[in-house]
Amino acid sequence: VMAAMLLGFAVERESQLRRVEIERDKTQAIASFMQELFENADPTHAGGSHVTVRQVLDRGAATLAQRKDIDPQVRVQLMISMARSYNQLSLGAPAVALMKQALQLQRRYTQDPLEAGRVYAQLGRGYSTMLDEPSAIPADDRAIALLSQVRPRPVDEILRVRINQLYNHLAVLDIPLDQVQQQIREILVTLEAKPGKHDRELHLQALAVLAMTLGAQGEDDQAMVTAHRAVEEAAHLYVA
Repeated sequence: VMAAMLLGFAVERESQLRRVEIERDKTQAIASFMQELFENADPTHAGGSHVTVRQVLDRGAATLAQRKDIDPQVRVQLMISMARSYNQLSLGAPAVALMKQALQLQRRYTQDPLEAGRVYAQLGRGYSTMLDEPSAIPADDRAIALLSQVRPRPVDEILRVRINQLYNHLAVLDIPLDQVQQQIREILVTLEAKPGKHDRELHLQALAVLAMTLGAQGEDDQAMVTAHRAVEEAAHLYVA
């Protein structure tokens, strides 16, 4: 019995060390690619011209497509980062294209729920940016389901997707407005219960969705008050 226990411990220890080694290699590969990407964006390497963030991302996506020596898991991680950046620039189309490629790549290996959830989160955000809410909503559903499997739960990531999804519901009016208001208020309660624990931008986004919901319901006075709160919060968040 003791020998079996020791053997099991040794196997588990070896498995843990292997996972650590794989994660280290992935991190190093990602760091190397990003360093190369930003070095090429340096004016001294770009003919002296200033390079925009969009150009850096486009070059990175093109370079990634050409490179055949990058492990699929590393490639997916890089695609997620690029898609997130595209979405932050309100450029949904290239983000969606990258995430569709990522979904194809993930079929080659056993992906964990966190990585898969992040792909669907950026896919949903990309569709939303393109004003394709009917495609965004099921992508958001999938992202929430996958991220909810992760332990410990990435609460802020889940809340971000939920806020984005409620915005999409508000755009297409496929669920009652009272339901949208109830859910966004529940999110605000969660964020306000422990304000220092969550990304401050989430509270601003939730306020914005609440203001739009109140306006759609004809509650103009409350909508204006909520919108004013959002504007003040944005000033503190982005200007201060």
